[in-house]
This record gives sequence, C-alpha cells and structure tokens, in this order.
Amino acid sequence: MKESTEIERCYGRSGREFTIIRRDGMYECPSCHNLYKWKKSMLSHLRNQCKQPPRFECPHCTMKNYQKSHMIRHLRVHHPQLTQMFWDRKLSGFFRL
Repeated sequence: MKESTEIERCYGRSGREFTIIRRDGMYECPSCHNLYKWKKSMLSHLRNQCKQPPRFECPHCTMKNYQKSHMIRHLRVHHPQLTQMFWDRKLSGFFRL
C-alpha cells in the first residue's frame, strides 16, 4: 500500500511560519511528531501543550495537567475531603472550585 503525504504551510498567531504534514489522513505535529486525526486538535496541541509545562497543578499532590476539566475531576475523585483549589501557571494564582 502506498503512503500518501501532503504538506501545508501555515502561520501562527505570532506570524511565524510552520509546516503541517498530513500522512495517510493523520496530521503530524511538526515539533514532536505526534499524530492527530483532526487538524484543529493538532493545532491546539501545538499551541497549548507541545514543549510547554502543564498549565494546571494540584496543590495536594504532584499531579499536573494541561486541561482544567481534568484537574477538576482529579480534585473531586482523589481529594474530596481537601480544599478544592488548583494552581494556574498561566495566571500565576490559586483558584477555588
């Protein structure tokens, strides 16, 4: 079976140019080479996760995550008896649920 590859040039919000590779219907991150079914998922990964530390941190344990909803679920499941709060690295502050 022959592999199909498409190359597309895009520009980020900062005006920086980058290349998107689509291989067999999957979008490849130009930085870490993870594969995504949807272009918007790959762009979201590139903007929010790729080569960046997790944005949200649990103050009660070592858990860190890129998504607020995952941090909220973690607090409710693993720390229901403790203060429901988390650290937001981007905003540099603690937030309560």
